[in-house]
Amino acid sequence: ERFEILRFAQNDIKRSHNDIKRRARNDIKGLTLIEILISLAILSMIIVPISFAMRAFLFLPSQGVDEYDVMNGLRNATQTIATDARQAETFTQGSNPNYASFTWVDYIDPAQPAYIALYYFSPSDNRLLRDLSIDISTCTLVILENVANYCDIGMTLSSGVLTISLTATVSGAVKTFSTSENLRAKSR
Repeated sequence: ERFEILRFAQNDIKRSHNDIKRRARNDIKGLTLIEILISLAILSMIIVPISFAMRAFLFLPSQGVDEYDVMNGLRNATQTIATDARQAETFTQGSNPNYASFTWVDYIDPAQPAYIALYYFSPSDNRLLRDLSIDISTCTLVILENVANYCDIGMTLSSGVLTISLTATVSGAVKTFSTSENLRAKSR
């Protein structure tokens, strides 16, 4: 009887072992070639647009940055000219390479020498420059870069209104910024 129980247990163990092997073989599933190809296709549909977007954000913004810098330069240049125009007592229209000059006296200390702001075009480096003179000292400031030629800057006075038009070119794109200022200045 003992022997039979052992043989029964041994057969039971073999059967369990065979069942486990059979289940393990049935449970192991691999990927078929079609499943791998479909996975690669789905993955490429995700990665390709992301790579194009990364390229656009990493390599193309330099043109956008250049254009932004030019537009910012145009606004700042216009603001500088408008500030001089608002405080000017006299306005003198210039001729090539000078655009215009503004003259004013310090309101806090009128005994000080007059300020003279002269705007002119520098063809050697395509810039709009401003010379601010007080007595015998002069300070030159670059107001705007990327000015293609003298005609890209306009300062005209009509009926007490100064119209300022600035144009700059960067990467083949032409950007223009204009504004008008009421002047208390007398035209010379």
